[in-house]
Amino acid sequence: MNTNSRNSLFHDLNLKEYERNLYSVNATFTENLLEYYRIQASIVNADYFYCFNNLTENQPIPFVYIYDQRENKQKKTIDLVEINRQLWTLGEIALAIIVYPDGFKIIDTRNPIKSESEPSFLDDLSDAIVKIDSILKKRIFEGLILEESPSDYVSVSPYQKLLNHIEIEILNKSKIIGCNQNLLKKLLVKFILIKYLEEQIDDSGNSVFENDFFDRFIVKNVVKTFFSQKNTFCDVLRGNNISGLLNFLNEKFNGGIFNISKDEEIELTNSNLSIIADALDGNKDLNGQMSIWRYYDFNLLPIEFISRLYERFVTSVDGKQKSTGAYYTPPHLARLLIDELLPFNKEIDFANFKILDPSCGSGIFLVLAYKRLITLWMLKNNKQSIEGEDDIKSIKKILSDCIYGVDINEDALSITATSLQIELTSHIRPKEIWENLTFDNLVEQANLTNLGFFKWYKSNFLKFDVIAGNPPFNISQNEKDENVLLGKDDDFSKEKFIDYNNKVQSFPDSNPALIFLHKSLEILLKPDTGSLFMIMPASTFLYTTKSFEYKKSLASLWNLERIYDFTPLREHLWGKTKIATIAVKITNNSSANSRVEHIIVRNSSANEKGSIRFQIDKYDKFYVPISFLFSKESIWKINLLGGGRLGLFVEKFNQYSSISNYFKNNNIIANIGFTRDKYVINDQKKRDTAQQVVNLNGLDILDSERFNCDKLTKEAVKKISQDDWVRVPKNGFAVPNVLVRLNINLNLPIIYNIRNLLIPNGVLTIKSHDIEKMKNFVTAFKHNRGLYIFLIKALSPKAFIQQGGGYSINRQDLLNLPINVGIDGDIIPFPSLDKHDEILIEDTELIAKSLNKTNGEIFKKIEKVDLIEYSNTFCEILNLTYEKDGYKFKPVRQVLTDDYVWVTFEHTNTENNIEQELNDESKIEFEKILFDDITNNSLTINKIIVYYGINNQISFIKSNKLKYWMRSTAYRDVENVKSEMFKSGY
Repeated sequence: MNTNSRNSLFHDLNLKEYERNLYSVNATFTENLLEYYRIQASIVNADYFYCFNNLTENQPIPFVYIYDQRENKQKKTIDLVEINRQLWTLGEIALAIIVYPDGFKIIDTRNPIKSESEPSFLDDLSDAIVKIDSILKKRIFEGLILEESPSDYVSVSPYQKLLNHIEIEILNKSKIIGCNQNLLKKLLVKFILIKYLEEQIDDSGNSVFENDFFDRFIVKNVVKTFFSQKNTFCDVLRGNNISGLLNFLNEKFNGGIFNISKDEEIELTNSNLSIIADALDGNKDLNGQMSIWRYYDFNLLPIEFISRLYERFVTSVDGKQKSTGAYYTPPHLARLLIDELLPFNKEIDFANFKILDPSCGSGIFLVLAYKRLITLWMLKNNKQSIEGEDDIKSIKKILSDCIYGVDINEDALSITATSLQIELTSHIRPKEIWENLTFDNLVEQANLTNLGFFKWYKSNFLKFDVIAGNPPFNISQNEKDENVLLGKDDDFSKEKFIDYNNKVQSFPDSNPALIFLHKSLEILLKPDTGSLFMIMPASTFLYTTKSFEYKKSLASLWNLERIYDFTPLREHLWGKTKIATIAVKITNNSSANSRVEHIIVRNSSANEKGSIRFQIDKYDKFYVPISFLFSKESIWKINLLGGGRLGLFVEKFNQYSSISNYFKNNNIIANIGFTRDKYVINDQKKRDTAQQVVNLNGLDILDSERFNCDKLTKEAVKKISQDDWVRVPKNGFAVPNVLVRLNINLNLPIIYNIRNLLIPNGVLTIKSHDIEKMKNFVTAFKHNRGLYIFLIKALSPKAFIQQGGGYSINRQDLLNLPINVGIDGDIIPFPSLDKHDEILIEDTELIAKSLNKTNGEIFKKIEKVDLIEYSNTFCEILNLTYEKDGYKFKPVRQVLTDDYVWVTFEHTNTENNIEQELNDESKIEFEKILFDDITNNSLTINKIIVYYGINNQISFIKSNKLKYWMRSTAYRDVENVKSEMFKSGY
């Protein structure tokens, strides 16, 4: 690396302390990852790239490109609008900094250009900045800007703007165009590929198509504009021979991508495609506004955009997404999986390597995998670019030998094929695309298979090194039956697995995603060396008791390595779909892990609204011993809510009987309310004989919505005046009884009831012949209600996971609660909670309230009182071990700033004033800690530093967010400190 140039650059900017994270494009790196980043930066002519280290992937991630214009004698003046256009199109880099001899400018590349002559400057500062102040330094070079999002990121997202444009200007006008929507969507993918090829221009001005190429398909005069003196693809669309163009390209490139049937050709000939031409034409403004295509550099448009077509225009049609359980995978989530499965240091035997996505949808995993494999091949062969026919054959061979996908949706598969071929062309010079490239037919050669997974895997004989994907979480009964009837798939509800006791078991809830995963491991993954990474429904896989035996079997037969838990992002990660998900990594590695890494991704900016990468810290990482998978069902939920002492607190109540057992021992019945099970209530025989089927007409029922306190009000009872057949429990609702509303948001209302009512679902009816026992239960329940609500939040798979805010609970959630029964069989109070239990409950409630929220309490800045409480708790717990002969840990520093907090504890027998602000001496110490090689720049990387640099002192430097300074966090910090001190002999 040219360190003199790097040092000079950051010296001029007064940023010397950050130079270790700055990398020069003129350097050559031995580390593949950095060399890849260097090549990527060079494509857009950047001079440097600046990284932060991401704990999630444990590797540097570039987020700033720097263009050095200080000595611009041999360079042409750079175009700021073009830089903005390029980096916004890429969607990966947050900022571009252009350094001039007399100052610098900063472009916010998270936003598109403002006009053809004006980029989007950071904070609208269009004038050159002479000096970077301390606030701007921290925002940019300590990564704080990554936690900021544009006020309306969705509307300015490069993908979203283009999708909205295509939907409004093309798909919504299908009737005017005169083309049915299914064909229109099919054509649109082909047209975008042609548009992509047309826009490819190299440094010498060469393009894929010659200047007069489109002339041969022009059959009528086209009015030319000043900007467009040659015929373009859009001109062909304006009433000319588009069928001839598609047929020509189909014959030229092969592969079937441009193929259209005779019937489609007839419909195409009779369609008015001028509307599509206007929408795709970069030289034509619509409605008085600049053409959307001029916002983009089409050379750099990520292939993930094509994947978005699938979500928007295939799975969303006629409720298809809901019935098939297919959900579009956000690019940064797909990238996380591929980064783990195909890291830059992975050695690949390209002749034998195979990767499969068994539910490939639009192909985002396969496209990213193919992109990575090409990069690894180039790095292995010291290639800076793909040049010549041999190189093209090599990367085509990677596609045909290594990439495999299966999907039941033919439209989705065509998008996958197109996306892969676009990815292939993106590595080839435009002129060579025309001269040397033909496409393979990926369907004919069985790389891509249009079939349901449950039918396909039974006839497949290949084994795969890597399997990645996002299988359907649910498939409707109608969809399943139709697929079986058409011969496209087999009935997955009949699938079984052999558990760790060698017993045949049904899959939990017959969930298709869990079946996909198990069959992939059992039948498709290579023995000993294979790796699988799949997205799963968090509730069904991780949190419900139904999957307990399933996870035991996985851990017994394979190496369960890591689980990324995205439950905190259920409201944001999947766009409009609100669902809690995880990504689970499993290998066939013979050296099995003794523990599973459970990583909670709770960062508020890690969603589609602007995050570049997921970010976590050490408080989000938990290590679950494999033995816990066999003994502790609730460990995952406990980790989700902060872990640490919470598990010990919950386990204290395992010594008590459950409410369920107490009811069983005392002949008490607990029923859910009536339901509308159509297969039962429509049975005329059951109606005639009143076998658990009742007509509500003329009867009083409890209105559960108005049952919101410990009292049966007049408003909570209503009489039904029309026929309404319902299914009632076998034991009915005989009075007297106890009623409990199953909703923790409403504080679990409970009453002793003597009025004859029919009770709806959502209310638990408790019945005993012993009236005193029922009354005593109500009294005890009210006494324990606060504890019960907390335990439900801590243990229920429904709260925070299956739902984001209502927090209705299941019957079993309540029956699993503990109850303290005396020797005489009467209910007695639990022992009082101590101070530390109360702290734990209070902090866990804060974490719970912050789940599913981008601005939760734990992400907000702390007050001085929070820091004092943290310090006092830390010292109190640590001194239980280390207070001796008058010596104990005391706080000696509590420096609170807007960005970070620095606390220091000293083991001493003297009373010292607590340092509240940095003095000259402590500033030097801070610089030493912050940039000491030992700490590896942790503040800007992980946002957490624990430093033992001075005798008898412990320092913590963390971000100013409550998450890091809660009293329960102090408990975890103490345990970590004690572990480190024990290793050092203390």
